Amino acid sequence: MRASVLSLSLLLTMVVALPAFAQAPPPPPEPPDEMMEGERGPRPEEVAEMIEVALQNNPEVRLAAIELERAQVELMQARNRVVRELSQLLQARERLPHEVEMAQQQVERAREAVENGTADEGELAEAARMLMELHGEAEALEGEIQYLMGVGPGFEPRDPEHEREMEHRPESPGRQEPVRTPRPEIPERYRDVMAQSSVLEAQDTPLGEVLATLSDVYDINIAVGHFADWPVTVSIKDTPLGDALAALSETSGGEFCFVFRDYGLLVAEMDRACTIPGATIPAYVPFFGPPASHNAP
Repeated sequence: MRASVLSLSLLLTMVVALPAFAQAPPPPPEPPDEMMEGERGPRPEEVAEMIEVALQNNPEVRLAAIELERAQVELMQARNRVVRELSQLLQARERLPHEVEMAQQQVERAREAVENGTADEGELAEAARMLMELHGEAEALEGEIQYLMGVGPGFEPRDPEHEREMEHRPESPGRQEPVRTPRPEIPERYRDVMAQSSVLEAQDTPLGEVLATLSDVYDINIAVGHFADWPVTVSIKDTPLGDALAALSETSGGEFCFVFRDYGLLVAEMDRACTIPGATIPAYVPFFGPPASHNAP
C-alpha cells in the first residue's frame, strides 16, 4: 500500500512539472555587441553611410570615374602635342624671313647673270621657283599656326558662357555645326593646264620630286611644304593633270590635297585645307569659313 502511494505521488509530480517544461523554452542567445563582417564589410545603417558607400562602390559611378581619368589624360596629351607642334612652327617661322631674303637676292643675282650673258634662263627659273616655294611654305606655316590656335577662317573665339546658354536651350542643345561654304571654281588661268594630258610613273618616289617634274613640264608653281618626302607609287597614263593630282591625293589616304592660291598650288593637309578658301583638287574638299572676297583671275 505504501509503495502504491509513493508511485502515485511521483506520477502526479511529473504530470504537474511537464507543462512547465513545455512553456519555458531555453532563452535565445544574446546578440553580439557588433555586427558580423562579411566580404563587403560592415552593413551601413545610417543614410549618410549608405550614400557614401554607394558613391564609392556603385559600378556606374566607378565607370564614370575611369572615363573621366582617361579624358584627363587625353586632354593633357593633346595640350602637350599642341605646345610641341606650335613651338616647332614658330621656330620655323622665325627662320623663314632670312631664307626668303636670301632667295630674293639669289633671284636678283641670277637675273643680272642672265642679262650679262653669264647664265641661262634655267638658273633664273630655278631661283624663282625656290623663292616661290618659300613663299608657299610661309603661307602654309601661318595656316598651320592659326589652325593650332583655333583662329582664322572657319573658327570662332570660344565663349564658355554662350556655350552654357546654348546647352540649356531646348531648341538648340549645344553648339551649332560649322556651315559649309561653297568653294570657287578653278581659276581660269589654270583650267587649260589642268585639262592637259599627263603621264605619271613613280615607285616610292618622294612627292617633292614628282611635283617638281610636273612643275617644270606644265610651268606651274607648287609649294610642297613638309609633304616633300611623302612616298608616291602611281602609274597613270593619258589622264588630265587635274585628275592625276586628285589620284596623288587619294592614294595618300586623304592625307593631303591641292589648294589653288595666287602663286600656284599649295599642298595642304586635309584639315588645314578646310580653312583655306579657294578651289581644291580633289574638288570635294569642304570649306568652313567666310566666302573668298574675290576669285583669283
